[in-house]
Amino acid sequence: MHPAGIQFGLAHNMLQLRGDAVVLSDTLLRHMSTAARRQLHGKRIDGTDLLDHVIDRGWAKMKLSFKEYETQNRGGWRSFGAKMHIVVFDTMFVFAERAGIGYRVGRTFYFTRTFGRELLERKKVWRPVAEAYGSEKMLFMACYEAVIARCTKTIPEDSAHFDLLALCMWEVWDSIIMDSFFQKFAP
Repeated sequence: MHPAGIQFGLAHNMLQLRGDAVVLSDTLLRHMSTAARRQLHGKRIDGTDLLDHVIDRGWAKMKLSFKEYETQNRGGWRSFGAKMHIVVFDTMFVFAERAGIGYRVGRTFYFTRTFGRELLERKKVWRPVAEAYGSEKMLFMACYEAVIARCTKTIPEDSAHFDLLALCMWEVWDSIIMDSFFQKFAP
C-alpha cells in the first residue's frame, strides 16, 4: 500500500502495524468479521462477491465522514481503498497459517496438502447437490465447511473470524480453479 494510504488507515484506526506488516486494525477486523458472520451464519449461499460486501459493511461501521476524506486527504483515501483487499488477505493469512490451512511464499498463498485433502473430501460430500444448486455454490459450501472444521480444531480462540477467513479462502480457491481452467483451455 502507498505510504499515504497507510498513513490514512493508521490515522483513522483502520490499520495497525504488526512488525513490518500492515494489517487491519482490531476494530475494523471485528466489524468485517461480524459482517461475514451475519452474511453467512446458517445460510447455504454462494460465496461469490460476498467478500466485497463484507469489506464494505465493515468499512461503513467505522463511521468516517465522507466529506472528511474527500477534502482533507484525498490521496490517502484513494490509496487506502485501492489496496484494501490486499490488507484483508494479509491479515487473514496469519489466521490461515496458524490453522494449518496454508502458507505464503512471497505474495503467493498455497494450501497445505492436508487442508487440500480435507477440501476435496468436503467437495465429494457436496457433489450430489451440484446439479440442483450449481457447482459454484457447491464448491463454496465445501470450502466454507472445510475452513470452519479446520479452524474449530486448531484455533478455536479465533472463532469470531472464521467466516471472514472462509470467504478469503474461497477467493483463493476460486482463483486457483479459474487459473487452472484458463491454463487448460487457453489458446
